[in-house]
Amino acid sequence: MAAANTEIHDASSKLDVSVESSIQSVINVLDGQAKLLAADEELRADVGSAQPDVWSPLRRMWTLLSMAHSAMVSEDDDDAHEAVLRNFTVSLARFTRNLVAAVTANQERAFENEPDVRALLRHYTSYTVLQNPKSLDATRMLIQALCNLVTGNEILLSRLWELYLELPEEQLILLRLFGVEDTATTTAAFVLVLNCLHDSKHRTSLLTDSTNGPRLCISLLDRIASVFEAEQETNSSPAFEIGYRIFTKIVETNAIPAAYSRIAVEGEVVSPHQTTLLKLLDSYLQPSQPRELAPDSNELRVLCAFLTREFFVLSAYTCRAISRALGPADASATQPHDARDDDALRDATAGAPPDAPAPASPGPLQELDLLLPKVCEALVLVTQCLTSLALASEEHYAQAAPLARAPQPHGERLADAVASATSPAGAQGFVECLVETLRELDRFLPRITLGKVAPGAVPVDRLPEGVRGLREAQTAHGGGAAGTRTDNPKGFQFLKRDLVRLLGILVSDRRATQDRVRACGGVQVVMNMCVIDERNPFLREHAIFTLRNLLHGNKENQALVEEIKPVGEWDDNGMLQGRGHAVQR
Repeated sequence: MAAANTEIHDASSKLDVSVESSIQSVINVLDGQAKLLAADEELRADVGSAQPDVWSPLRRMWTLLSMAHSAMVSEDDDDAHEAVLRNFTVSLARFTRNLVAAVTANQERAFENEPDVRALLRHYTSYTVLQNPKSLDATRMLIQALCNLVTGNEILLSRLWELYLELPEEQLILLRLFGVEDTATTTAAFVLVLNCLHDSKHRTSLLTDSTNGPRLCISLLDRIASVFEAEQETNSSPAFEIGYRIFTKIVETNAIPAAYSRIAVEGEVVSPHQTTLLKLLDSYLQPSQPRELAPDSNELRVLCAFLTREFFVLSAYTCRAISRALGPADASATQPHDARDDDALRDATAGAPPDAPAPASPGPLQELDLLLPKVCEALVLVTQCLTSLALASEEHYAQAAPLARAPQPHGERLADAVASATSPAGAQGFVECLVETLRELDRFLPRITLGKVAPGAVPVDRLPEGVRGLREAQTAHGGGAAGTRTDNPKGFQFLKRDLVRLLGILVSDRRATQDRVRACGGVQVVMNMCVIDERNPFLREHAIFTLRNLLHGNKENQALVEEIKPVGEWDDNGMLQGRGHAVQR
């Protein structure tokens, strides 16, 4: 051990960073010692405590290396010297990484070099340096050294994490690392973040409570989304899996509601980053995914309350946008359209309670809200999350021992909590809101059966000029059957199906909820969904199951269905052919 320390001490004392041969001599020493340290924890501890002291020469090498990079001017640099400095960076970072691994005393002594490691990371994540792919090896090795400096050491983990979330904007190293379009670098950066969050609710909460936490969340979500798309093609990197584990830490510390709020974009009902968060949350809540949280845990109850609130916001926006596009069901088609109403609607929906009265409609198809598909995409995700939570809660209750299933207070099961929720202003219940959304969507998105849109889709020549141009452009690029308001279903797929499915869970064996659905006309709405719709696979099956749950043990609902039971057959155009006259469904 003394021999190793002496060799390092001598190499450091002779180091001249302006002379390539001097640097190469140090590289040879560091690489040889790094190999020995990698496999022997006892040797690492001995080197850290032996004499002559290894920490002084290590400090000198990091200082000189950092200064050499700071003095570099990219346009005038000698490529050979730059390559030698890059190799020196890799060797010194590797040696430090191996020396401190799992040895607390070594971590504490080596942490004094963190500012130099950070400065070098800043250099190697600059735009100019990243143009050279060879620089990525140095970037990854620096991240690994930084990770080993703190992993398993709670004091150093907290110091590093709090420091990195409070740095000035130009020094936000984690943001710069997430901006590197290299999957291996992203994997190393994700490991560092995951280790910092491990077993610490406080450090996780800083993602939402600190100055730069929300920006890091946004960058993290962007990078998770991009590596997922990349791995769909290559399927060879663990980057997405590690990024997903970071996300699960956020879920399991009850930080999702705060994170969702902090990454919002002013003036938008839902931002792209919020949609990404909802996609990850939907994946986390799938029954096939292992998770630590029990179905009746307080964390999932908090999550359920958050999703319920977002459902009100998104569904209210959806209904208003559809109402403005089509007009109320009984509105006159001749009402004039004032373009100023468009801005008024956006202002109202951004800040008003979701159950506030919608502005007066300007008439059928006077406006097409271009944000509506994105809002509906988010609404699908929220609905699927609520469905997963409710199903998990119901299964947990059903599997409990019969003797343990004592009568539970109202709202203890998540499906009860969702069904009993009211809008922020308290004027509309969740079930009523869900039924109203289904009703509006049925007007806006006629079913597609065997490639045909049901009667009621409005031709292009009835659209306002600006919307007409958009539709014609979509058709020209293969957007769908020309001239209907259903040309581009992206964002709307599965929405009616998932809403009907959630309703079926909420009314199962719940007489009061069944009655509420009947009172707001929901039975008829569900009956109208008992059809094949190519945009909503299995809509008919879910609607039939929901109708079954609405009728089970409820004579009033059964009587209502009996009264309106059709006599005749539906034709291909959705018309009921039978006695008397044809009726459109």
